[in-house]
Amino acid sequence: MKNNLVLDTAALRQNVRLLGDALGEVIRSTVGDSLFHSIESIRQASKSATDAEQTAALFDELKQLDADQLLLISRGFAQFLNLANIADQHFTTSKSVSTRFGAYEKIAAAVTELSATATKSELAQAMANLHIDLVLTAHPTEITRRTLIHKHGEIHDCLTTLDSGLADEHKVRRRLVDLIAQIWHTEEFLEQRPTPVDEARWSFAVIENALWDAVPEFMRDLDAIAERFELEMPAREKPAVRISSWIGGDRDGNPNVTAKVTRRVMIISRWQAADLIAKDLDAIYEELSVTRATPELRALTNEAREPYRAILRPIRDTVKRQ
Repeated sequence: MKNNLVLDTAALRQNVRLLGDALGEVIRSTVGDSLFHSIESIRQASKSATDAEQTAALFDELKQLDADQLLLISRGFAQFLNLANIADQHFTTSKSVSTRFGAYEKIAAAVTELSATATKSELAQAMANLHIDLVLTAHPTEITRRTLIHKHGEIHDCLTTLDSGLADEHKVRRRLVDLIAQIWHTEEFLEQRPTPVDEARWSFAVIENALWDAVPEFMRDLDAIAERFELEMPAREKPAVRISSWIGGDRDGNPNVTAKVTRRVMIISRWQAADLIAKDLDAIYEELSVTRATPELRALTNEAREPYRAILRPIRDTVKRQ
C-alpha cells in the first residue's frame, strides 16, 4: 500500500517558529538578554556541528559558562523541544493532515486494497474482529506533571484557534507567551517521588486530554468506512478498543502498591469516569433540544415538549449524584 502524497510542512515550521519566538521572549524577560544570546549562539553553532571550526567554537563557548548558566541553557533547549513536539502533534492532528494521512484514510486505503481479494462479508467480519487493547503504565522517571499536561493542551488549543483564521492573533499570541512563562516558572518534576496514586492521576490526565475524544472518533471512522464500502457489519463480540491499566495495581518490585492503594486508585478511577461521563451528558443535553419524535418516544415521556431531554435528564442527574 503506497502513499505518494507529499506532506506540506510549512504550517508546522511556522508554528515551531511562533512557539520558539514566544519562548525566547520569556527567556529574555526572565534571565536577561545575555543568556538568551548565548542560547541563540549555541543553537546556531549546533546547526553546523559537522564543521570542525564550528564545533570547536561551540565547545569553547560552553566551557566559558558556569553550572547555573548551563542549567538554564539546558532548560531552554528542553522547553524548545517540548514546544516543538506540541507543534508537531498539532500538525499531525490538523484537518489538512488528518484528512489525507489520518486513521480514516489509512483504513479506507487498506480496505480498498483488500477488496481485490476479499469479499464484503470477509471485510466486514475482519473489521468486526478488530480489537485494540491500550495498556496504560507509568514510571516515576516518565511522569509529566498534570499541570504541565494541561498547559500543553492549552497551547495546542491556541494553535487550533490561530488555524481558524477568525481569532484575534495578538490576543492568542499573548496567551501563548503567558502559558510558556507559566511553564518556565513551574517545577517540571516534583521533589518527592510520585506515589502510585500520583501515577494514576497522570493516567487519568492522559485519558481526559487524549483518549476520551480519540477513541470515539476512531469508532466513528470505522462506522463511516463500513457505510462507504457498503459493509453489513455483524455484531461485535468484544469492543474494538479497550483501555487497560497497570497503574495502581502493578506489584512488580514496588512494595508501595498495596491492596489499600489499589482500592483507592479504583475508587478515584470510578469518580474520574463518572465526572467525564457527566460532562458529556451535559453537552448532549444542551444539544438535544429537538421536539420532533416518534409516537412511541412521546408516549414514553408523557408527551414532554422536549422528549429527548426528558429521557436524558434522569440519567444525567443519577450520574451527578454518584
